[in-house]
Amino acid sequence: MWFVLMIIGIYMCIPIIKPIVETNVKIKYYLLLSFVFAFVVPEVTVLTNDFGNELIVKFVNTINNDVNTMRMYFVHVFVLEQLYVRFGLNALSYNPVFAVIYIGVLVFVISFALSAILNRIPVVKKYVV
Repeated sequence: MWFVLMIIGIYMCIPIIKPIVETNVKIKYYLLLSFVFAFVVPEVTVLTNDFGNELIVKFVNTINNDVNTMRMYFVHVFVLEQLYVRFGLNALSYNPVFAVIYIGVLVFVISFALSAILNRIPVVKKYVV
């Protein structure tokens, strides 16, 4: 009966896969992006850790740090809320294709900066996360 869960998973993926396989161009883009994110990005990370610039290595190591990631996770909801309250920014403010990317990058950068600031405060670093 293990296959029942696999069949349910396949049926759940059909709405996602169906638009991708409509045309050959979309299939090629999907395969290219899959290749880049599955093989190229991890290799670049390994190469930068071995031969790369110290600043890049520090940045990658900081992102991979679980504590920093958890701090960013806790802070990002506050950042999203403040962007909406103070500036009226949300995913529906502009064209969603661009707004989601723009707000995602903005929230990542602000959360990363706040996480780094929180990391400098001894009490927060010791007791909060």
